[in-house]
Amino acid sequence: MGLNTITQIFGRIVRFLLNNYFYAGALLVTATIASLLNYNGKSMGGLFVAYMDFANFFASGFDFSGRAGKIIYTFPMWGYGFILLVTKSKTIIIIFQQLVTIAILLFADYSMKKFGWRAGSRIAFRVLTIFSFPWFYFHAILWPYSQGANLLLLSLFLILHYLKFRKLTYLILASLCFGIMLNFRSDYFFLGLAIPIIILFIDLIRKEKKVWWHYPVWYAIMFILLIPWGLFSLEKTGSYLQKSSNGGHVLFISLGQLPDNKWRITPLDKDPLMRELVDSEVGPGVRTLSHQADTFLTRKWLELILNDKAEFLRKCKYNYNSIFHSPFYNGELYKLSEGFADMVIISKLDVKIQDLADSLPGNKWLSRAFDPLRNRYEKTGLILPKWTIGAIIIAFIFFRTSLFKEETFILILSVIVYQFGLMVLGYFMRGYHTNIFILYEILLVFLFIELNPFGLTFKKWEEIYNSKKVLFK
Repeated sequence: MGLNTITQIFGRIVRFLLNNYFYAGALLVTATIASLLNYNGKSMGGLFVAYMDFANFFASGFDFSGRAGKIIYTFPMWGYGFILLVTKSKTIIIIFQQLVTIAILLFADYSMKKFGWRAGSRIAFRVLTIFSFPWFYFHAILWPYSQGANLLLLSLFLILHYLKFRKLTYLILASLCFGIMLNFRSDYFFLGLAIPIIILFIDLIRKEKKVWWHYPVWYAIMFILLIPWGLFSLEKTGSYLQKSSNGGHVLFISLGQLPDNKWRITPLDKDPLMRELVDSEVGPGVRTLSHQADTFLTRKWLELILNDKAEFLRKCKYNYNSIFHSPFYNGELYKLSEGFADMVIISKLDVKIQDLADSLPGNKWLSRAFDPLRNRYEKTGLILPKWTIGAIIIAFIFFRTSLFKEETFILILSVIVYQFGLMVLGYFMRGYHTNIFILYEILLVFLFIELNPFGLTFKKWEEIYNSKKVLFK
């Protein structure tokens, strides 16, 4: 095989990978496979009843005196209830979540092109995301994490558009996405407070002309979109809340993630010590997820860690190691339908998809064809955080302080550090970490290929990408 033949084959592969129709189709195939395999997943299924209660509350016209109005609380956030208000079909919701996921990945790819990223960077990003099975399993579950992660990713790319092109419209759209996201997931509330500070830091480092009145726009829109929740929580608790009321609960039981800890706390929602403390200090039978218990448990968590800093450091180290040992949600594959999953099988379409999903555990052809590929990529996912740390170290060696002038690096790294901090200091769960799965891939592509620290040549890729033979650029 001659050099020209190899070059032609390489050129066809590059053109094929850069075809938008191919990329969208490949993502759709991955999403379909992941959705069928994980159709019976039940992660966080215990909260589904609460989302249904919110849907019924909305359907009642926000009637606080009705049954739904009396039993809903300030945890979880109510965003998923709006989706269940539109449809309760499990299949339709999963299709919707996966289509939104694909659309945002296509927007991310489009943004990279608009930012002037190398063709090689876009190819690497496309290949990584096509095989991102943990990401698509994550969006095949009935939970608000899907909407939260997608809106976060969309908001971050709109912020990058703002940083690149300095149009206020992008910042407004980004803050709208972020504010809506907080109605699904409130654990990014403090990140929302930090975003304008991160933007200001980038502007100072890059010596950009600062438009000071732009920064308050972010806060204004974010807080306006939380006003409905604040008014709802005011009616329910007598306090105007901007987050869900489970923070203290989660922080307290997170101490129980350290095995044989001195506090005698377990990492369970029904931890006996937590129940005992709330009963004695807040009131008998008060919900540990209530606003009253939230304030008490947050103070108690702080008191416990300040009184035994060494034990808390052990706990943080344990969570840190857990993140690298089993970092991402890898689906609950080949399970049969039971329990939670049956609650939302309400249409003929759902029944057919359920029957198809139930037939997969015994499908030997599927196991032989797909499992090796899936397992290989999941093993790659296990070391994705380590690769990212390695990429950051290498980038610092080559670029040193100039790396801080790269807005993509600063913004994406800030979000990863924020999520990492939540899991190390607080509660680690693979589902939480999978929120930022794609951010690891973006950062890896940016550091290894886009910045090109090793001086690799992508000339041939660029020639093929820029040639007239490339369709749908």
